[in-house]
Amino acid sequence: MCKQKILVIDDSQLTLQILSQMLDDQYEVLTADNGPLGLILAHEYSVDLILLDIVMKDMDGYEVLLELKRKEKTKDIPVIFVTSRDSAEDEIKGLNLGAADYVRKPFVKEIVKLRISTHLKLVSQMKALQEWGLVDDLTGVQNRRSFETHFKSEFAGAMRNSLPLGLILLDMDRMKKLNDTYGHFFGDLCLKATATVVVNSVKRKSDSVYRWGGEEFAVLLPGTSLEGTLNVAEIIKKNITENVITWNNIILSVTASFGVGSVIPNPGDSRDSFFQEVDKALYEAKTNGRNRIEITDPHLA
Repeated sequence: MCKQKILVIDDSQLTLQILSQMLDDQYEVLTADNGPLGLILAHEYSVDLILLDIVMKDMDGYEVLLELKRKEKTKDIPVIFVTSRDSAEDEIKGLNLGAADYVRKPFVKEIVKLRISTHLKLVSQMKALQEWGLVDDLTGVQNRRSFETHFKSEFAGAMRNSLPLGLILLDMDRMKKLNDTYGHFFGDLCLKATATVVVNSVKRKSDSVYRWGGEEFAVLLPGTSLEGTLNVAEIIKKNITENVITWNNIILSVTASFGVGSVIPNPGDSRDSFFQEVDKALYEAKTNGRNRIEITDPHLA
């Protein structure tokens, strides 16, 4: 089995040496001591993950990340910033530009390896989903087709085991106005940023996030009561509102409206009815002022 490939971009030879020695027993490690060389290697080789320093001569890490995201071949490679900078502003800027994670120097070997392992597992899962046509191309989360498959399976499992199934539907607010004002490129950037926030807000491996369509996302929460589902929705809502999106001279936050429900289905109950009840709650959230959560306690037949 081929080793997964990691590219380290850092202008410190000592850092390159430390990370190479730390990782080369598990991964194939490529190194570049400047941004332009790193971009060449990222484009020429099938890199699975990039470790990128922020402070470098000539071309800093933010510039490198922007170039990676502009290129079709490299835009989906996860990038972990590895840096001595420790301010919240630096971390927010990196994450808004599309970084997957942030690791601070001096390194804690176990933390570095765990972060890398986590993201490379996601890479493997994503590649498998892409092969099956189950990933949304823009946001990188699972798509509507994948949702339909998992919703059917989870609903049947909840019915069989008499366990609750939580469902969150969320729709970004006023996206048409945002697209008309700032253009669809920035609108797409907001969609991708929101998808990342939702994924990072959902902690359990059994929970899953989907792009249902347009500006709407769905979250499935197996084994989760209405109270627990509402709690997750509140966390997502808070994190979306607090996430500052920056591009060129544009700095803003977006909001979303939520429909929330949970059900322990009985034999003969319809998952479509459950979905429609939660969708109705989402509609109520939109009509009642947006940037709010409405819940439903469905009684299925």
